[in-house]
Amino acid sequence: MVCYRVSYFVFVTVVLALFSCGHKPDQASIDAVKATAIMPADKDAVIYDFIKMVIADQELDKANWLNPLPAEISVTRLNEMLIDSGSRQSVKTSADPGNIQVQTHFGLPQCLRQDDIFFMQNQLPGHNGFQWDHVRLGFASHQTGHWYQLSVPVFSHDSAKAIITVLSLCKGLCGHGQTIVYQKTNNQWVPLGADRWFY
Repeated sequence: MVCYRVSYFVFVTVVLALFSCGHKPDQASIDAVKATAIMPADKDAVIYDFIKMVIADQELDKANWLNPLPAEISVTRLNEMLIDSGSRQSVKTSADPGNIQVQTHFGLPQCLRQDDIFFMQNQLPGHNGFQWDHVRLGFASHQTGHWYQLSVPVFSHDSAKAIITVLSLCKGLCGHGQTIVYQKTNNQWVPLGADRWFY
C-alpha cells in the first residue's frame, strides 16, 4: 500500500512538472516581475524623490533648463567601483622606462559588490523611454543658454547606494559632468565620491 502511494505521488508530481514546464507566462506577467525586481516601491516616486535630493545637494539652479532626455550611466564606471577591482593601476608617465608613477584615482570609491553591479546594470534597460518632467522638478520650461542633463539613478541591491550622472552644459560645447556615488546613512543620502570631467 505504501509503495502504491509513493508511486502515485511520484506520477502526479512528474505530470504536474511536465504541464507546468510547458506553461509560458504572458508578457504582462514578465513585465510585472521585471518591474518589481528592479525597484520594489513606486519607481517614479523613488526616482523623483532621489533627484530632488541631488538637485538640492548639488545646488542646481532651477532657472536653467533640464533636458528631458536622461544622461547615460557608464557601465565602465560601474565596473570601476567594484570592491578590489584593481582599477587603480601603475602607468608610465616618463620617457625613462624605469620611472613609474602610480596614479590613484580618488573620485569613484570602490564600494560595490559584483551582485550590486549586475543589479544596477539590469535597471538600465528599464529606463528606456524615460523622460524628465521639468515642471515636476521646478526647472525652466524653455531652453536657456545653460542646462542640465541628469541620468536616471540606479540603486544597489540593498537600496543603500545609488549612482547618478549629472551634466551641466552650456552653448558652445562647454560645461562639465560628474558621476556621483551616494550612500544612505541614517536614512539620509550622503555623497561618497564623484568622478568629474570638463568639456
